[in-house]
Amino acid sequence: MEVDLKGLQLWRNHIATVPVEQINMLRFRAGQKLKPECDSIGCIVGHCASLYTLDELPRYKGKKEINFGRVAELIGISSFDGLWDFLFDEDWGNYKNVNAKEDALNRMDYVLKHGVEPKIWDFGRKIF
Repeated sequence: MEVDLKGLQLWRNHIATVPVEQINMLRFRAGQKLKPECDSIGCIVGHCASLYTLDELPRYKGKKEINFGRVAELIGISSFDGLWDFLFDEDWGNYKNVNAKEDALNRMDYVLKHGVEPKIWDFGRKIF
């Protein structure tokens, strides 16, 4: 799967508009509401799901609930991919030195510039 850089740019621009207090990488999906917005405090994927219509969003097989684990596939990023981990993984929320919004934007900027995640990176690292 190849990352859709235009889609990632759209996501990056959207996250730039989200208030910093609404971004928290520790919570991926808190509930199962049938709406395009993630109802957690604000994972990146959850916020970006609101950019799509309900019909565009992936569902759990045989269910109506949105499968937020697959939303990034809309821009070519699988949750089984290292790029997912670099950009969206909830482990980023475990580090006090990480500013959830600012650093998420920096990680997206890195991928937009280079087309891939860094060869060497670690959760909590601010400079790539």
